[in-house]
Amino acid sequence: MQNTKTDNEAGIPEKQRRSHTKALLGMLALSLVVATISVADSMHLRRQLTPHVAEITKEFEKDGHKTSVLITVGRQLGIVGDAHAKVEVFIARSHRAKRPDYGIEYHFARAKGDWHLQESGMCSGQECLLRGQESFDKD
Repeated sequence: MQNTKTDNEAGIPEKQRRSHTKALLGMLALSLVVATISVADSMHLRRQLTPHVAEITKEFEKDGHKTSVLITVGRQLGIVGDAHAKVEVFIARSHRAKRPDYGIEYHFARAKGDWHLQESGMCSGQECLLRGQESFDKD
């Protein structure tokens, strides 16, 4: 015969059961609030980075190249801490190209309310070209 004890039959007082439920619901609500703030912050940081990205891509596009961009932003400690970003610009030599020829990664850090370029470099490995292909497919 199977044991089918309910919580009350198991000896857990009703008051304790309610407090555990409230604690669990409180943690769930807090997690939802933090996730919402994190998404809103990421969107805000991306918008602030947009002029820098436009300036980078304009240089390639005026030379007749097709570009696609992936932007990754975040903070050092979740929703607080220093903001940083990686901008991947994938470039095809022709506007009719269906895949990128190479990519360039730009790493930015936010200080004193503005984004500053920290470093940049070519990205031509297989993983880079796959992200570039996915980015071109979305555009």
